[in-house]
Amino acid sequence: MIRNKNRGFYIGNRSAIGEISNNLIVDNATGINVFANSKLEIDHNVIIRSGYAGLAIADTAKLKIENNIIADNETGIVGFSSEKGREPDIDIKGKNLLFGNKAASENADLSSKVLEKNPGFSHPEKGLFKSAIHDIGLENPKELQSLWIKWQAALDKH
Repeated sequence: MIRNKNRGFYIGNRSAIGEISNNLIVDNATGINVFANSKLEIDHNVIIRSGYAGLAIADTAKLKIENNIIADNETGIVGFSSEKGREPDIDIKGKNLLFGNKAASENADLSSKVLEKNPGFSHPEKGLFKSAIHDIGLENPKELQSLWIKWQAALDKH
């Protein structure tokens, strides 16, 4: 999900149940935005360079968020309330890596499992976002790199 004006993933109008897994989410306003009473697993994604937030989460969502890299965003994780005037209560318990965000979080508590280390991507300029940290980030970075190369080639034609 690359260069969307608003969101890479928008889980909004209705509650959702499922998984957002193994995605490269780059240069969006918000990487993943979850509203309502959604029950999702968000794992093994790389979310970078979001203008607003890597993850924006409503306090009514029930999420399992693990093994993601959330880097170089305006804010890594933003929590918000579904009800006007209420303080959000967001608690991120899983192991994730946050690095280089202007702010790590806003209205979200991060567990001690959250790592603040450079992911050490192999060759991000060539679309290879393989992390130097074992078991975190993309599960198939080479496959996504081939899609990145095709996307770059399509951009070059225009």
